[in-house]
Amino acid sequence: MLVWGDQVNGLRAAVEFVPEKGSYEQGEVVGIRFHLQNVSNQIIKLATPRWWIQSRCFAEDQLGIKMPARTVPEPWGKTTIDRHKLLPGRVIKLESGSLAIAKDKIQRNSLCKYPVRNVVTLKPGRYSLYYWLRFPGITRLDGDGKVVVPQPDDWQGTLETGKRKLVITSNAESDQKTTVQVEGTGITAEKESEFSAILPNGVTVELIGMCEYPSADKQWWRPDGSLLVKPPYDESDLDILSFIEPNTIPIEFAFRLSGNLSEPAWEAKVKRDEQAFLWGTGRRAKDGEFLTDIKSIGMFVKSDQRTLDLRLGFSFADRQYEWVDFKNISVKPNFKPDVQVEGGEIEKTDSLVWGKEVNGLRAAVESTAGCYLPAN
Repeated sequence: MLVWGDQVNGLRAAVEFVPEKGSYEQGEVVGIRFHLQNVSNQIIKLATPRWWIQSRCFAEDQLGIKMPARTVPEPWGKTTIDRHKLLPGRVIKLESGSLAIAKDKIQRNSLCKYPVRNVVTLKPGRYSLYYWLRFPGITRLDGDGKVVVPQPDDWQGTLETGKRKLVITSNAESDQKTTVQVEGTGITAEKESEFSAILPNGVTVELIGMCEYPSADKQWWRPDGSLLVKPPYDESDLDILSFIEPNTIPIEFAFRLSGNLSEPAWEAKVKRDEQAFLWGTGRRAKDGEFLTDIKSIGMFVKSDQRTLDLRLGFSFADRQYEWVDFKNISVKPNFKPDVQVEGGEIEKTDSLVWGKEVNGLRAAVESTAGCYLPAN
């Protein structure tokens, strides 16, 4: 999973190895990509050098001894500056110079050249590897000597990425070959969250999984049909439905809402873009504790249906609906389609059907999954 460092003034960072895999040959050059996320409720402006991020790499052994990597000098030339405007909850990815983990000084010296940015020399053992990132890490002046980078309202400071766990093992048959094993590949969290979209208001909507409703003693699965080993919350055998549509199966959909939330997720209103019955399945708990980031809804799916295009509108604190499309999601476990997720559209205000105005007021009715009526 992505391992995030502590937030500093609303920003946090993680490091990803490219390509992300379970092990590498010691001395292999590995690409580096930094992830930055705005975890505040304010817009963050940021200036970054393109590709050659100002950074320092460290390895730390089990005793807490810190070993700085050797930093390769920046290649000569003027660096392009990119400007970013991060809405709450948004993540940006920044490419950077590569990393190499050397087994000795000879190998280290041979690796200290472009495009490698950092080389750290490590013997067999267990380590944590992380980066310090400084932004903007560069100053630019215009022709009149006025500072144009950074701007007065740019984020400035140093971030520490989360620590990646490494295990370096030697090959018993050859002293020349050692392997770097990575505990928990950094892209795992990305893959688990690929069924998500960030809305214009900064809220991230992630479809965690589905299960036949009610979910007690039944198998959960992800939108791509792969099985969820653990349910996202405590299972329930409570059935609030007083009817069932013929030739259909009731399916429960679990969403995680994060980012710029102004209320518990269960308060969010949800509706489909077509006339279809949705119902809220109530607040969900884990180990007896209510989950404030979970919204659970139910809907009927045809018994012989394998995939579903699901377009949902989410409204928070009675604001406008913002839409996300989940395309080609699996409504059967172990059936794996090509899932696509798109989001960001804001509903036009004229989508409601208004009644006649009376003394300056008019009214409209809206069906949502923000609440439910219990069965009689």
